[in-house]
Amino acid sequence: MGFSADYVLDGILALAALHIARYNQGRRHSLLPYAIECHSRSVSRATPLIPGVTPRNSSSLYIFGILTLFYNLARPLEQSDEQSSSNKIIPEWLYLIRGIDTVVMAEGSAVNSSPVALIFKITWGSMEYWQSHTPEEYLSLKELEEKICAEARADTDSERREILMATIQALNRSYSFLYGPFFSDQDKLRGFYQWLFEIEEPYLALVKSGDNAALCVLGFYAVLLKDLERYWWMEGWSVRLIQGIHMLLDGEHRLWIRWAIEEIGWVPETL
Repeated sequence: MGFSADYVLDGILALAALHIARYNQGRRHSLLPYAIECHSRSVSRATPLIPGVTPRNSSSLYIFGILTLFYNLARPLEQSDEQSSSNKIIPEWLYLIRGIDTVVMAEGSAVNSSPVALIFKITWGSMEYWQSHTPEEYLSLKELEEKICAEARADTDSERREILMATIQALNRSYSFLYGPFFSDQDKLRGFYQWLFEIEEPYLALVKSGDNAALCVLGFYAVLLKDLERYWWMEGWSVRLIQGIHMLLDGEHRLWIRWAIEEIGWVPETL
């Protein structure tokens, strides 16, 4: 596929360069600029094609989306990338994951009937389970719900409360994969991905606006990331996310995420 779609080949090379640089520090100086160059070229070639998905290019664009996602998860973050505002707290890969689904569902897409469909078909069973099962009640999330409900009664904003409750309920389903004893690594990845597919834009708007409760829910999502740090491309993301959230929260709401902080194992300077 890379030989017939150059943006796929560039995406493969970019991710491979990051992987080698991760384990070979002697080549890091030369490989990181090369990875950036390949990634930039891949994006510039593929982006104009996305609005016009066709049966011929849909599989290539789907693979491009996956490679771009993993590149953004794996790339080292420079100091200029540090999250310092609620507008930056939502990582780029969150939107990339949600965007991959638009390629699959596009009118001209043939991904579902192509060989690359095997990538996501192997987790269809766990996706159906995520949507249909009755999740266990997790005390940590229940306590967060109670705090949000008490706060919502004070500000009489029922729409905001409903958005936050739905988001926590979706997270509760993903926690089933994290804490359930019989789930494979693929299932746990499904728990990580599925929450991102299920959350609604109004919730993301609350996070962007700096809503403290919405940021706290995202902090509890960071616990899922910690479990996935066995994969080299996810390493460091749980701390990076919880640290940025902690920085934006006021003193009272920082106490709301103490459980998540302890699960991740990050030690803030002050709580």
